Amino acid sequence: MEKRFIWNKGYFDSNYQLFAENGKIEATLQFDSWKNHARGIALQQSVYFRTEGFLNPVTKVLNENQETIAVITYDQWHAKATLTTKENEVFAWSFGDGWLSRWGITNFKDKQTLYHSNSTSGTVIANNDDEVILLAGLFVKEFYSRILFYMIIFMAFIVIFGRGL
Repeated sequence: MEKRFIWNKGYFDSNYQLFAENGKIEATLQFDSWKNHARGIALQQSVYFRTEGFLNPVTKVLNENQETIAVITYDQWHAKATLTTKENEVFAWSFGDGWLSRWGITNFKDKQTLYHSNSTSGTVIANNDDEVILLAGLFVKEFYSRILFYMIIFMAFIVIFGRGL
């Protein structure tokens, strides 16, 4: 059964809202401003994303009881990620185009969620009801968006202050 969602966020905001096609809110994903932590609130459950580490970051997905229900590992050189649930179900997250406007998360069997974005909104098509996967797809996208933003700021800093030396 295919489900369609619409998501949006502010231009300089990292908080996402997901809506069903009928306009009913389905979930929200609220990010901490300076850390790669977030809280996802969906219809069936609330989850927390807690990222640890700098060079090899790992994100733990926690339930309301602070129990780890999934772990996200990142391949930063290839802009990919792997989500492993506590039931050892493995999902692959990757971008689908060079513009970073399409991405997906799949277990290569029966669960697939595809995302498309403009700058502050987009669509989601999912063939499953897994709220954790739905939110994780947006979380990983924001994770990589933040890395890209910090890289641009760093390069601008080097260019601006490198000329004065």
